[in-house]
Amino acid sequence: MRSILQALLRYVNWIVLALVIFVVYRAVSGPSSVTNHPKISDEQFESTLKNDSVPVIVKFGATWCPPCRTTDKALAEFEKSTPGKAEIMIVDIDLNRELASRFSVRSIPHTFLFFRGKMIDEQVGGMDADEINSWLDKKLINISANN
Repeated sequence: MRSILQALLRYVNWIVLALVIFVVYRAVSGPSSVTNHPKISDEQFESTLKNDSVPVIVKFGATWCPPCRTTDKALAEFEKSTPGKAEIMIVDIDLNRELASRFSVRSIPHTFLFFRGKMIDEQVGGMDADEINSWLDKKLINISANN
């Protein structure tokens, strides 16, 4: 009987340790910026895409997706380090299912680049701020070369 209680106590200790690690991780990583993005109407989406002055980066993701949260932080860092270079829109696929379906979003994060209302490129998977900046520069150079 005593060995059974010791084994149970060991498992309980592991569970408590896992919960402590989870709580500390959530406290350190902070709230996801995705949770601050409400449902987007089709009119809001279309009017944002028609921005003629700067490219629009649209990231489709979800609050429960760790790579999406990482990409959100990278987009915030990119926006802070290069103000006005691009407009950023984050679309939560759980709140905007029709919009995600319209763009055939099957994996997240899925990021699109629009310029003057036209889709220029798309990336599936997470990116850091430097990758976002390089991606944007490369695509804008290609646009300039073609015009």
